[in-house]
Amino acid sequence: QKTQSDKTVIQIGNSADPTNNHIEILKQLYPIKEANIEIICPLSYGNPEYAKKVQEIGKEMYDDKFQPLVDFLPFETYVNILGMVDVAIFGHKRQQAIGNITFLLGLGKKVYIRDDINTWDFLKEHGLKVYNTNNIDLEKLLEKIPDEIRQKNMVNVKRAFSAEKLKEDLNKIFQS
Repeated sequence: QKTQSDKTVIQIGNSADPTNNHIEILKQLYPIKEANIEIICPLSYGNPEYAKKVQEIGKEMYDDKFQPLVDFLPFETYVNILGMVDVAIFGHKRQQAIGNITFLLGLGKKVYIRDDINTWDFLKEHGLKVYNTNNIDLEKLLEKIPDEIRQKNMVNVKRAFSAEKLKEDLNKIFQS
């Protein structure tokens, strides 16, 4: 029997904005519905009607495996939830959710985004390994992120997006 820690926690999107394409992703994941998963969807801001629709479809498809986050959470609580995520899937067809994406990569999480948006190239330029939502292998989705990739992403996020890096960049700007 699987334990709670064997559960794969999957985050879909970062808001109740239709550009997250939650429903498309929920349908894509449906073949693994019986796996030991929990799906969380941050829906606390954005379009309330869309949030309701995502909740209805998520509950209908996944029952209690679907956990919408509909209330604004204190930052620390949200960070703790992100810490429990194993896989995050962002179906945006434009640059969006960079803060969430880099934060999750910095925590060593497996992140899926589309390969046909600027964000894909931006993350690759910073040496970050992300996976493609346009081509999700559901078997591999449930596998833990390889330790080597996890560590490399954590180091590269710290290098590219830390307070030290910001200070260094600002110094370059103001010295020229």
